[in-house]
Amino acid sequence: ETAAEELGLTRRHLERLFLSEVGITPKRFARIMRFRHARRVITAHPARSLTDIALEAGYYDQAHLYREFREFSGAAPGK
Repeated sequence: ETAAEELGLTRRHLERLFLSEVGITPKRFARIMRFRHARRVITAHPARSLTDIALEAGYYDQAHLYREFREFSGAAPGK
């Protein structure tokens, strides 16, 4: 069951409410949270493989991690 269903709302209505209250879409919020998680793991465990970190954080692959790092930080993930 999705969050919208649990709240008795349509998906689109929940998205509009979220955007209105938070200022970004739920999808963008989730992407930012995934990026922040990956960044924390990279910082805490610099010897870990970026591929492993990408998969743990919910990215499809390492290339996906790199694209989002460039988008959100302007740089590739560093070790």
